[in-house]
Amino acid sequence: MGNVVGLAGRFEANVRRQMEEWAACDPASYVGSDWWQLSAEEEAVFGIDRERFPVMACALFAYEVFKDAAQADDFGPGAVLHDARLRFPQWAKLRVIDAEQFAAFAAQFCGLTVREAHAVYWKHKFWNVRGGVVRFADEQRN
Repeated sequence: MGNVVGLAGRFEANVRRQMEEWAACDPASYVGSDWWQLSAEEEAVFGIDRERFPVMACALFAYEVFKDAAQADDFGPGAVLHDARLRFPQWAKLRVIDAEQFAAFAAQFCGLTVREAHAVYWKHKFWNVRGGVVRFADEQRN
């Protein structure tokens, strides 16, 4: 149990550190069509503030790592993630991605507004649809 107490807060600190690093990068590196980049069309359609986008994208990435839907050591090793999942069981169901849960997670860990959280969530969701990662039940598979 002492190990869990020692880990408390490390996930949050790692998220804050990553957000600062992403926000400090050249803003031009976030222009594009990858999931962590923002196109002019996405900026307009989803109403995303280009200045806030790096923090928003980092929040989504942190959520996906927390949910074990993405793999990265950026937010801490497995023990740190395990501790965070124990302390925040409302979001701990692994590999289940949900817009409302993400909005709550993003507010708690990243300071995003509900609007910002939903904007980056749906931008990413439709990026996956465009890329063929997400398929709908009535679509034919090739």
